[in-house]
Amino acid sequence: MVAMDDLLSTKEAAALLGVGPTAVKRWADAGELACLKTAGGHRRFRRGDVEAMRRSGNASETDDLETESDRWIEALLNPRQDQVYAVEGLLLQARAQEGAWYRVAERLGAVLTAIGERWQRGELSVLDEHLASERLARAVGRVVAAMPTGPTMPAALLVTVVGDDHTLGLSLVELCLREAGWRVLWAGRATPVEEIATHVATDAVRMVAASASLHSQDQQALAHWLAMLGLICREHAVHLLLGGSGAWPEPPAFGTRIRNFRELASYLAGAKQH
Repeated sequence: MVAMDDLLSTKEAAALLGVGPTAVKRWADAGELACLKTAGGHRRFRRGDVEAMRRSGNASETDDLETESDRWIEALLNPRQDQVYAVEGLLLQARAQEGAWYRVAERLGAVLTAIGERWQRGELSVLDEHLASERLARAVGRVVAAMPTGPTMPAALLVTVVGDDHTLGLSLVELCLREAGWRVLWAGRATPVEEIATHVATDAVRMVAASASLHSQDQQALAHWLAMLGLICREHAVHLLLGGSGAWPEPPAFGTRIRNFRELASYLAGAKQH
């Protein structure tokens, strides 16, 4: 019989090991850390087992990026009412550490990948994935709203390809653009190419950033959409950037393929000079 004082909750075990609760849950599910289940299905860990893992050093072998993902996911799924403010605080802390928003965006890209992988493994529900994405988007929006902007800044139009509803990556792109001195216009989801053309022609847009997520795998459809958009951008001498994990044509007939935020920062540094 195990004394109740010797049993730790997931959060208590995580604190003792110096990791996030998600890491503890993963180790328990993988059989790396023994656990008991309460009648309500909650995990409980013997203090001796947790201390033995801490002494062995196995907990410290977790990859730094994965540990960071654990921390972000725990923050994004924490049910407190001030959740958006807490995530905003994490964003600002990361910016202070990294010195540039594109570096923060690189780190968050790894977090988003981890969320998707854990959803695929059944560790997160569809609701969890949606909540985490929505809370991160709202926090990013608060940070962006506090950044300076003005009518004399060059304008960039952000769009997703037709049929793609995933805009969180574009929210991170906006952080990078704003820090680089760009004014941002959101076309967002399902905007017809004809309307994008109107914006490009009338709003002095100097750049269009188009996103295709992992869910956009119809290369023929992407090539057709890109051909129409590319002609518009070429006619008006507008930069066209193609981001995300979608099945963009390789190489694209129009535009510049951007595969990560470091590439985006490098491109932006040169684009404002032309």
